[in-house]
Amino acid sequence: MFSREHCIALCGALVPLTILLTFSAILLVLAEAPRVWQRSLALAGSLPAILMVLHVYSWWAVGVVAAPTFILCALTVICGGIQLVILKRSLTPMAIAPVHVVS
Repeated sequence: MFSREHCIALCGALVPLTILLTFSAILLVLAEAPRVWQRSLALAGSLPAILMVLHVYSWWAVGVVAAPTFILCALTVICGGIQLVILKRSLTPMAIAPVHVVS
């Protein structure tokens, strides 16, 4: 019920927050920032994405099947997928270049 009563406010906050946090995480990866920063931002970005999925599901549960629900779901899946890739990348050990001995 809360989700349906405050739909504009929820979408108005969650959509920009999800996009902003995802874009910021991408920038950290491109800037080769410490992986702990990348991981933290990816985890922080997953919270509004999860809330958006729950919000969209609440609309589907009552039978509202419209273009905005599918658009929001697609946006969330894309941003969530990017965040999962960044999270997985930040958890894998970095490759160490072999040391060449000059003799």
